[in-house]
Parts: sequence; structure tokens; C-alpha cells
Amino acid sequence: MEQSTVGDSKKIFVLDTSVLVHDPDALENFQDNTIVLHIVVLEELDHLKKSPDEVGQMARLVIRKLDQYRQNGSLSSGVSTSHGGELRVEFSNNTEFENLLSAGLNKTNDNHLISLAKKLQFQNPSKEIILVSKDLNLRVKADACGVKSQDYEFDKKGLYSGIVEIDMQNEEHDLVHEIHTNSKNILSAERVFECAGEITDFPPNQCCVLKNYKGKSALAVFKKAASEFRLVKSDFVEEALSLKSKKREVYPKNTEQCFAYHLLMDPKVILMTMVGKAGSGKTLIALYTGYNQVGEENSPHDQLLIYRPNIELGKSLGYLPGSIKEKFEPWMQPVLDNLDLVLKDREKNYKSGFSKNQRDAATPDNFRDYIDQGFMEISPITFIRGRSLHHKFIIIDEAQNLTKHEIKTILTRPGEGTKVVLTGDLDQIDNRFVNSESNGLAHVVQKFKGQEIFGHITMKKTERSLLAQLAADLL
Repeated sequence: MEQSTVGDSKKIFVLDTSVLVHDPDALENFQDNTIVLHIVVLEELDHLKKSPDEVGQMARLVIRKLDQYRQNGSLSSGVSTSHGGELRVEFSNNTEFENLLSAGLNKTNDNHLISLAKKLQFQNPSKEIILVSKDLNLRVKADACGVKSQDYEFDKKGLYSGIVEIDMQNEEHDLVHEIHTNSKNILSAERVFECAGEITDFPPNQCCVLKNYKGKSALAVFKKAASEFRLVKSDFVEEALSLKSKKREVYPKNTEQCFAYHLLMDPKVILMTMVGKAGSGKTLIALYTGYNQVGEENSPHDQLLIYRPNIELGKSLGYLPGSIKEKFEPWMQPVLDNLDLVLKDREKNYKSGFSKNQRDAATPDNFRDYIDQGFMEISPITFIRGRSLHHKFIIIDEAQNLTKHEIKTILTRPGEGTKVVLTGDLDQIDNRFVNSESNGLAHVVQKFKGQEIFGHITMKKTERSLLAQLAADLL
């Protein structure tokens, strides 16, 4: 039997259509190994390209990438990938190897892939043959037929948390104690690393909890370009304690929220992501800081824009009557609930000392007036394409339901003076075309880590209520 001439790579990967639709860049993510596609994969892509949804969009993108490879040589003979690997397409069925499979398997596209993997095993005994698929059942069948299989794991790297603890072990120079006694706002990175006994290559805007040998701590944000740590202590923690003493509802209640507030108020951080479980305060703190900055003196932001993907939870209710504004009203309500809490909290001290009738008469404009006056706009994400957004404070809520392509479209809209905040819970994804690793929010966190303009916080504690905390942990 004729031997294959697959290159000198250590491994040969047979890719399923599901991998390419999941990540059109997958062809570049197998380093210097060989990628083999069965012709049925191209047939499936041809069928999927007609779909009007995200799957069709991904299929068309993959086909264009394959056409670019085709310009460099014959896909049947093999073309080089950018990382020194090889891509080739198998176009012939092999009855002999199909017969090696169990007689109970039909001639489906999935089984053709298993047959191809068996053929490559025989032709390349010194190489490891791996079938890669997002389809769990295909991986199980492949294993039963003696073919090694695995999930596509390139995007499963573990999400950057944004927060790290630094153990300040130096008892002779207790920097944490010095911070609390002298109220310093800025520390040189050299001094911090010297007291910590190590130098770490932190990304810009890394949030750090500095802990001394007595267990006392201080909060600081690492500014890489300036080679310094800026303390969060004098920024909002003291104000938070003051607000708490006045029985206010909106104030940072934990370390993550203090860091988030600091980064949201930092004019140098123009892209911010907040990931966390339900009730951790992501949307509320984004609205609070956005509301307090829009229209303020010396603030570059003149409008608060809030976008949400209009993806339903559960069975669709179908078409809704009314104008676009009326149709989008159900998706606006979570934002309005949080904004109402912000405004009520702001009004507490304003109305103190008045009788009930006086308090009602003294109530400032509510959020409906705030929207009508043009200070705030809430829109579906559908209509952001083509816009050029200057001097805005933009919040993209529920960003975990966006695809990588959609998030790229969104982040190419902001102009000068605009800050963008993405919030979402990776455990509550309603878009069936993405998962906790492949969604647009996680993609932004991984790709922007290390950029001076970017800040990120993973918020782990639910502060909404005891019930919300238990539901998020137990269910």
C-alpha cells in the first residue's frame, strides 16, 4: 500500500468541521504539526455557509482562509502554515480502511473522519494521529475505534484574574505599615519588589494586594510604564467607609470592587473588563462610575451609552409589538434597575431633613428624564455597526453572549475621549454559538492583557444578597 508523504512533523491532526466553525483561526494554532482535512469537511462548510446566523459567518470565514492557502500551492499535496506546519486535504475514500471500522457504523461524515484517521495511522506508524473535534460523541466513537481524539483546547488557558497577592516578608522595612501611617499614594516598583524579595513581570494595571508579615494589607495598582504602584487606599476606600457610615447602599463592599472603581475612574484606562458571578456588582459599579463622570467638569465623556445583546433566556416570546424602543424595553430593565438604585442612593442625603411631602417634591430628575435629556442611551448591540463614538462612556453589558467577531466590531467603534467597559458572567451564557472560552468577553481579556490602556478585574463574591450568593455557589 502507498505510504503517505505527510511532512516531518511529530503529530498529525485530523480536524472536524466543528473545530473550524468554533475558531476560524484554528488552522494556525497547531504550531509546526500537520493538519489534515477530509473533503467532507469542505462539503459541510459549503452547506453551512448559507446559514444566516453566526455559524454561517464562521463557515464563510474559514472558506476564505482556505482559499488564501490555496494561493500558496496545492491543498491536496500540502501547503505550509505560518508556524511551519502543513495543511492538506484528503479527497479520496478508502474502502479498505472503511472496512477496518465496525460493521455497525454507517457511512456518515463523522465516520469518514475516523476512517481517515485509521488510514493515517497505518501510513505513518511513527507519528501520533489525533482526531480533534468539539463533538463529544465523535470523540467517543473515535476512541472506541482505536483513534486518539481530543477537544479543541487552544482557547482553554484559564482566564486572567487581574488581581495578585504580594507577600511582603521584609520585617526590617514594613512597607505596608509605612503606607498606612504616612498615607503615601505612589510607591516605586523597585521599592515594592525589594521589600517583597522578588521582581515579577506584572502586566500594566495589575491589581495587587500587598500583605505584610502581620497579615495587614494595602491595595495598589501597578503602572508598568511609570514603574510604580499607585495606592487605592486614598482613592475610594476611605470614601467607601464614609458612605457605609451614612447607610448608603452603593459603595465598594470588597477588594475587587475597590480595584474596579479605581480602574474605572482612571482616565488612562480606556478599556475595562469585569468578569464575575451574578450579583457581584459589575453592572452597578460600571453605571455608578459612568453616571458620575458624564457631563462633569474636566471629564471627556458627554454621554453614557449602554448596549446589551438582545438574547432571550428560555423559549422565545416571538415578535414584540411597538417601536424599536418599545421592543427593546424588556432588555433595558436590568440596566434601569441598577440605575434606579444609583439615583436613589444619591438622593438619600439630598432628601435628609425634609418631611415626606417635601422629600417627594425635592426628588431630582429620575432616570427617564436622564435618558430624555440625552445624557444616556440604551440600545441593542445590533445597531452599533458603522457608528463613530467620540467622548462617550460605553458599557457593554452581558458581553459573555457576544462572539469574537461581534466584539471586534464593537471595539473598532470608539473614537477619542471614549472609554469602554465590558461586563459579563462566563457561567451564564445564553448564546448557543459560544462557550466560556470562545466568547468575545474572554477573548478580549486574553488578547488585551499587557496593554497599557487595559484593565481587568475578576469579581468573585456576590454582594446582592445572601440568597443570590448561595444560588451562585450551589446551583
